[in-house]
Amino acid sequence: MPKVRMSKVGKAKNYVLKFPNEHFQSDGEILHCSACEKSVSLEQRFLVVQHIGTAKHKDKKTKIQTAVFYFRQYFFR
Repeated sequence: MPKVRMSKVGKAKNYVLKFPNEHFQSDGEILHCSACEKSVSLEQRFLVVQHIGTAKHKDKKTKIQTAVFYFRQYFFR
């Protein structure tokens, strides 16, 4: 049997579920990295993994995690 192509909606949902700690959001058609405020191509998994590996994404992700940590420390004593 031939392979059945996954729709863009399915791919976007799949990436959001596979990478839960990477700040991805999807509106069904576009995969958006909220840490970098940049849209990421869903055509190939490699492009998503490559984006996760960039220095800019790692830096922004660290800053968000640090801000959340201090927020929790300050407000939930």
